[in-house]
Amino acid sequence: MNDEIIKKIHDVNYKVLRAFDEICKANEIPYFLDSGTLLGAVRHHDFIPWDDDLDVAVFASDFPRLKAVLQEQLPPEYEYVEYTSYNGYFRNFINRVIVKGSQIRKMQPNEPYSKHATLGIDIFVMESAPENAFLRFVKITARRLTFAFALGHYWGLDYRNRPLFRKIVLYILASIGRLIPLKWLFRFHEFLVNYEPINEKELLLGINRTFPFLTCIFRKEWFSQSCNVQIRDLTLPAPIGYDSILKAFYGDYMQLPPEEERKPRCTLDEVTIPE
Repeated sequence: MNDEIIKKIHDVNYKVLRAFDEICKANEIPYFLDSGTLLGAVRHHDFIPWDDDLDVAVFASDFPRLKAVLQEQLPPEYEYVEYTSYNGYFRNFINRVIVKGSQIRKMQPNEPYSKHATLGIDIFVMESAPENAFLRFVKITARRLTFAFALGHYWGLDYRNRPLFRKIVLYILASIGRLIPLKWLFRFHEFLVNYEPINEKELLLGINRTFPFLTCIFRKEWFSQSCNVQIRDLTLPAPIGYDSILKAFYGDYMQLPPEEERKPRCTLDEVTIPE
């Protein structure tokens, strides 16, 4: 692993996370560190040494306001990017704040994901789950099917390195999805989102993650308030139930993974970092 490049990536990530945090605090929009960024703050008080991306989570009821202020107030070196912005192709349902001029891998000819293959922040969204178990199952199933259908519009979808049964199911669902206009799938995804304020319901749904956490179910008490964690000299909000969340995601999360798994998702010799 090229430590010099990773350090540069972390320095860029620090700056964009600081800008995001300042905007949210100035506009009183609650958010939480999430996934690997949360793990880094808890375990390392910094970024995970080999990690190269940033993850935050917001409630669906706060997301429209967050989107508006990001579009208006981000510094010029950053850009808010909607999941619908890939020239008629699907990547995932994650909206992002990207670092302009950055690149984390070599682009293929005609590839539409230039604004995805960047450094930046993934913004995950959570909503109140239906109280009724059957309705919750229906909503989760609808989300999974919508994602699978949308993969029919994924540029260069690769079926390799998947178990045979999953490969067959994915091929069938993606083939059906190619027959459905992508804009319809985007509209249906939005239709499923509950933008009402988070209430006293027991469970929350993560609505725009990717496999294997496509439709995470969280206990509301984990996000009932925030607590402070550190990344370098930044004091940032973590969900009060971060221990339960990290155990659900990573198991014994304070234990470092095997050395061979400690590697970034990007190809370091293909990374472009703006000056």
